[in-house]
Amino acid sequence: MDWLHLIVLGVTAFAATNVDDSLILLLFFGDRRYRIRHVFAGQVLGIGLLVLISLLGALLALAVPDRWVGLLGLLPVILGLRALVDRRRGPDGENPALETAVSGDTPGWRRAAAVAGVTLANGGDNIGVYTPLFASRTPGHTALLLVVFAGMLTVWLFGMLYLARRSVIAGRVQWIGRALFPYALIVLGLVILFESFAR
Repeated sequence: MDWLHLIVLGVTAFAATNVDDSLILLLFFGDRRYRIRHVFAGQVLGIGLLVLISLLGALLALAVPDRWVGLLGLLPVILGLRALVDRRRGPDGENPALETAVSGDTPGWRRAAAVAGVTLANGGDNIGVYTPLFASRTPGHTALLLVVFAGMLTVWLFGMLYLARRSVIAGRVQWIGRALFPYALIVLGLVILFESFAR
């Protein structure tokens, strides 16, 4: 597989599955009870756990024939279609509540844990996309995807921090992200399916 194609796929997968986290990050960065380091640490921990769960799922998928693993590409398609259906039903309440019982006296590790917990609670789409993405790749390709994810996480965090300081821009970016989110998931799922059955 072309490395550039794999990098683009990794960037797209990360962006599509973390668009819904962008509003949560903007809220955390805008909340004076959370220091920047707490939000960074919590998000890294949360995303790291989601990637670890996805890698374990991909390892379990090794016992299954490649064609069947490719069918896991249906998961992002289903998630994207579900997001479109939810959108038609009206405003969604899918973002977990940020009622994390944090005050100015709360220890830093609990603030980071609160961010990680919200990230995990909102990470079903991450697992649904990452597991088939990893399962259909060689160890070398998976390692490259992990490097791409680490780079994207860094860019994502600093980008959301910047946008949190520019509230006029933040609303617009969030609207665009939500508009594209379901379609990006569907395209990712179709790419996984195509790559699996085109071999």
